[in-house]
Formats: sequence, C-alpha cells, structure tokens
Amino acid sequence: MEVMRKFPAESIDLVLTDPPYGINLKAQRKTSKFHDVTIANDDQLAWLPHWSSELYRVAKNVAYIFCGWSTVGEFQTQLTRAGFKIKNVLVWHKNWLGMGNNFRPNYELIILAIKSTFVTKSRNLSNVLTVRRLSPKKLTQHPENPCRNFGDGSAP
Repeated sequence: MEVMRKFPAESIDLVLTDPPYGINLKAQRKTSKFHDVTIANDDQLAWLPHWSSELYRVAKNVAYIFCGWSTVGEFQTQLTRAGFKIKNVLVWHKNWLGMGNNFRPNYELIILAIKSTFVTKSRNLSNVLTVRRLSPKKLTQHPENPCRNFGDGSAP
C-alpha cells in the first residue's frame, strides 16, 4: 500500500497481482518444511476495500487479481465498489495438486477487472487456462513465452 500510494493516478498499464486470499492458509503436509507455518497477512480481508480503491486509482484500465474460491465474492464486491467492472473470472487450471487434504485444489481464480472497454485479439478464448504450475525447484528463469495461448504471444 505504501508503494502504491506513490504512483500517479492511471499510471499502471496492466496490474497482475496475487494478494493474500484472506483464508488463513497454513501448510498441512507433515513432511513439509513449512508444516504448521501460517502465511503472513492471510487471516482477514480488512485491507481489501482501501486496497481496491487504490488499485482502481493507479490502474489505467485492466487488472488481473488472483484469488481463491472462498473469497472470490468479497474480492468482486470490493473491486466493484471501487469502480471496476468485472469482465470475467478466469480459471487457471494448474494441472498440479495444491495444498490441503481430501479435495486438493488444482486451480486458482483470476478476476479480470476493467475500468472501460476490453477486447482480446481473439474472440475464441476460453476462460479456463490450462498451464501447468512450475515447481519452484525447477524455476530458474521465466518461462520462454507464457502467453503463447493468446495467439500472437501477447497478453490477452
């Protein structure tokens, strides 16, 4: 928030953010080095209204906000109150099981929030993006072209 306040209004061409989901996430796998470690600042969403307003102020038009299924409604509500229109909710199918037990998630949600019009170059895009999550152990550099599914390699 402190850094975002320093940006001029409508100075950010594209926002892509993965904020805390407000789900009090804690690693549960007993063999994990993070067993019983809680993710910092993930226990509530009191910051969300002010953050959404500040995000609206600095964004030129488009913001992609990662969130989880249990708080997607609250994110949508606060982004809309700030002035954004919700263009779509994308599903990132990671093809990789996430943390948890029983039904472990293999997807995350991405809210596509806009201020004005937004049109992709292709009108035949699915809102389900299947891109395998990279293991942090194998990630030594950025993927060569993570946007290849959007036709010409540009962002959607």
